[in-house]
Amino acid sequence: MGHYDGAGNVTFRDHVVVDGNPPEEEWREASGTYSVNPDCTGSFSVDTAPGFPPIVVYFVVVKHGKEIRGVTNGSAITYSAHRVN
Repeated sequence: MGHYDGAGNVTFRDHVVVDGNPPEEEWREASGTYSVNPDCTGSFSVDTAPGFPPIVVYFVVVKHGKEIRGVTNGSAITYSAHRVN
């Protein structure tokens, strides 16, 4: 679950497995920054648990701002988000 505040800040609750190792917490807090370009491409970087590198995702905003589809930098892990309100 993520919240983009409209000012470049993002907060998350996530469950991320790195190199086959699950996190110590089932759900963890993460925060960072994001940017969106005029062509609806963008990226975000979130800091997670100590000892883990930041997660960087490159994305495209689709469906008139209702979805984000992306991929993590350095791996083939896809990311998908749907606007809920």
